[in-house]
Amino acid sequence: MSYGEEWYRNYQVEVLECAETRIILRVNPVSEYADPVSDRARFVLGLLLERSQATPRKFGESLPALDQLDHAAMTAAAPEYIASVARRESESESDSDSVTLEVIVTDAESLAHFEPGMRWLAFGFAEEPAS
Repeated sequence: MSYGEEWYRNYQVEVLECAETRIILRVNPVSEYADPVSDRARFVLGLLLERSQATPRKFGESLPALDQLDHAAMTAAAPEYIASVARRESESESDSDSVTLEVIVTDAESLAHFEPGMRWLAFGFAEEPAS
């Protein structure tokens, strides 16, 4: 990974829990210039897709096969694969930038290769301005 690629990787992600169709993620911006952490379905879908594409194991057909995580494709695909995203409040987050997200997916197969303790750095997905 080049220095430029490393510079633009904004989020550290950790799987806290994973069972059936539910995954709990702790997301922490690792760059002081990172956008605020999002709890939108498109953002979460991007995190899951990036990690699934990074694993050497076949991930299955549960998440869309996107070569690029472009905004239009992510926005269209998110509601089909992410049933809900809820932000959890916790004591440990009160003085940090980390956010805990509880995600329910529409197909349990999409979480087959995720397990607690898995960590990665993920590209940030900037939020589009509200219209």
